Amino acid sequence: MTKPTGRPRGGARQPKIEERHIKLKLYVPHQGQWRLHNSPARFRIACCGRRWGKTVGCVNEVAKFAWENPGDETTNVSWWCAPTYNQSLKAMNLMANNFKDAIKNVRRAVGQMQIHWKNGSITAFQSTERYDNLRGEGVAFMVLDEAAMMPRAAWQEVLRPMLADTMGRCLMISTPRGKNWFYVMYQRGMDADQADYESFSFPTISSPYI
Repeated sequence: MTKPTGRPRGGARQPKIEERHIKLKLYVPHQGQWRLHNSPARFRIACCGRRWGKTVGCVNEVAKFAWENPGDETTNVSWWCAPTYNQSLKAMNLMANNFKDAIKNVRRAVGQMQIHWKNGSITAFQSTERYDNLRGEGVAFMVLDEAAMMPRAAWQEVLRPMLADTMGRCLMISTPRGKNWFYVMYQRGMDADQADYESFSFPTISSPYI
């Protein structure tokens, strides 16, 4: 995918010529991952078995979003949220190792884990352990990793409002954990009257690599 050459949104700086022609080599999704990526729903909820490939798929989708949407610290910000910093760190390392040529720098300090892309876009990696500390920032694209393990209040009171003024999109992925708030969101995505939501169920055996 070739980085756009037009003026970035929000008046961000114009990237250098050499940066415009950097290409990201994304992964080749299996059939289930293609279904998830191709959904136009604003809120996608995917209940997946272990080792299905949800983390790899979402890491590639976040990288694609960041590279196609130049910006700065106030525009086109993407977030990866997980129940713990260690889980977010694994996703950040996977992204950093696979897209080195497009990355300006990586910050790994707890509470400030970020990838700064050469086009000005920023991807932050967060933990919902102390979700009240996450308030205040608008986010354009968000992944909730192992969402079923997060507190309901983290989504309802903090993360969901961050998508309001940006009309941001969210991809929730998780292994199931009973009938909690993630289950409620999954049921919403199964309702044909909820056009902004779409749910998916992918058992481990549906991955061709298992």
